[in-house]
Amino acid sequence: MDGEEITIKGQMSSGDIVRLDLFDGLFTTGYRLTSFTIAPQEPVSGFEFVAKLLTQEPAGSTSVWNWDNNLEVGWAGFNIPTNTRFGEYSRVDMDMSIIEDLYIDMAGSGGAKANYMITMRKVTFPIGIGAMNMVRNMSQGPVP
Repeated sequence: MDGEEITIKGQMSSGDIVRLDLFDGLFTTGYRLTSFTIAPQEPVSGFEFVAKLLTQEPAGSTSVWNWDNNLEVGWAGFNIPTNTRFGEYSRVDMDMSIIEDLYIDMAGSGGAKANYMITMRKVTFPIGIGAMNMVRNMSQGPVP
């Protein structure tokens, strides 16, 4: 996959939804996910977290994943299913080109903070393909 690789990282509380504005005003630029990882602010705390990336803002925060919903494009878990060891899970849809916004929905131990790191590769394509990708980002499933 050609293009410049970018990394976005930050912290958020469980139950929050964060919007990342990726749109540069052109419909010929998009981003393809390469990785998505999460970890608690305090790794020795035993907190559990799950998160997902979406191309539309969800109606509310939830720990439910639905891989049949094309709006969901990335999933990560930390300390799941047991807190006796660090169980991590991470997967992204590498085929989806994200044109405008990306939302992070974090769920987990009551109000605790978690770190996130998202790596993407910038891609360019003809304007017709950009418009098609934008429609795909917004219309292929119900907003959870």
